Amino acid sequence: MSTTKFTKILTKARVGTVKRNGQDVAVSVATRTDKWFRPTEMIQTQGPRFIAVIEKNPDKITPGTKEAILRDIEHSSEEDPKVHFSAILMPQVAPDNEIPENGQSAYFYTEK
Repeated sequence: MSTTKFTKILTKARVGTVKRNGQDVAVSVATRTDKWFRPTEMIQTQGPRFIAVIEKNPDKITPGTKEAILRDIEHSSEEDPKVHFSAILMPQVAPDNEIPENGQSAYFYTEK
């Protein structure tokens, strides 16, 4: 898995698990980064939405991924006008308060 620089995730909360080719992949939501804090209410609403989008786009999870961490909620940008979640795919399940910087950025589009 290649390493990509991104907003540093400081803490996260586990919200569920999805299957990718028969393997469990943990799903978490970033709760704090070096730039912002996410309230509990947002975790409770965005977590299930993120899981649903992952389940519709399982091929976006690269082989070897053990955890998908939601970084940015649904948005679009000049760089990518399609509405998507931004996530970090991790080669291991990280402790909730010690997230290494060895993940890979991925977009999960909300519409096909």
